[in-house]
Amino acid sequence: MEEISIDRWGPVLENRKLIKLIWHVTNRCNFACSYCYVVVNRYKTDLPTEQMFDIVDQINRSGIQALNLTGGEVFTREDILPILERIRPEIRVGIATNGSRITPEIARAMAERDAFASITIDSLDDAVNQSTRVGSDTPRLLANVKLLIDSGVRTGLSVVATRTNAGHIAQMAEHFYRMGAVSWKVGALRNTGEALESHSFSSLALSYEEEERLLNTLYDLRLKYRPLGFEVRASFTPHPVYFEKFASEIGGKSPCLCGYARAVLKHDGGLVPCDAIKYPDDYVKAGFAIPNILQGPELQEAFYGSSLFRLWTMATSGAVPVGCNNCSYFDACRGFCRGQSMVRTGTVTGLLGRSTSCARNDKIRATGVRPIRVSTGTKVSSIA
Repeated sequence: MEEISIDRWGPVLENRKLIKLIWHVTNRCNFACSYCYVVVNRYKTDLPTEQMFDIVDQINRSGIQALNLTGGEVFTREDILPILERIRPEIRVGIATNGSRITPEIARAMAERDAFASITIDSLDDAVNQSTRVGSDTPRLLANVKLLIDSGVRTGLSVVATRTNAGHIAQMAEHFYRMGAVSWKVGALRNTGEALESHSFSSLALSYEEEERLLNTLYDLRLKYRPLGFEVRASFTPHPVYFEKFASEIGGKSPCLCGYARAVLKHDGGLVPCDAIKYPDDYVKAGFAIPNILQGPELQEAFYGSSLFRLWTMATSGAVPVGCNNCSYFDACRGFCRGQSMVRTGTVTGLLGRSTSCARNDKIRATGVRPIRVSTGTKVSSIA
């Protein structure tokens, strides 16, 4: 890996704090979602339960505040409930599941642990849902969502917005609100990982104008349902409407805290900053050594001591990428996904160099209007 001086980044590095961990407990999945950024089912052998307990013990010692369990599909592991039970009670737990394997026993265990359930359903129409989430059974998924909610599990639904379901958004919001879900998140298709190689991004992604209409619709739905206790959210996407409407509600600061306050633990114990980057390929291609908390330093030491996390922190929390000067969106964007820039260039310099996803440039191309510079800076003390 090329040499990059970190002397001037002392204050940025000192402010790091591992607050949230995303743990891919398995790489196995019974779905084959066409847009998934995780390369699932490449590694079909799970870590033994004893090593999973070792990881949980490291998590319990780390002082993190929030833990998300994901995969693959979490509930393909037969030992997932003992693993869940071992997690320190003070840690907030969320479980991202495709919803296909929910049972009354699982629902009870999640309710007793006060774990938050996150389930993605792309449409109420089974054919549309199955067109992107191959292997799903929409009526069964909806029944399992109801089982979770009726069991007292705080449940949030999500959807990946594509050309196939963008017209169903308002209908889905109303349906999930009436079911008793606490939140609903609409995410943009990620141009990374498996989705990039399978070309599903180019065939499914919304155009600039379609994204604008969708984000405006989502904001209207957010205003409608918030007083009713149902949160409608949009995930981070480099579009002016997102920055102008949704980002203002989080104080204008970037929600992307990869490597600075958040880390991702993969199915084999590897610790990386970004959940959307193809593992381990894109990191290795860029010249990074990936720390493994089962083979070397423990979780805390791997986060604070590895060159991978130091450089990622500098990129996402301290650096101003080339071309980002004089941009009114910088506070909420900070160069958008630095990992995507690294993947496009295949080198570390992409992480610290030019941003490859730019809302400002898209707006210039679409409207000819150049935004004006505002303020800068970011500091993190907590994360949901």
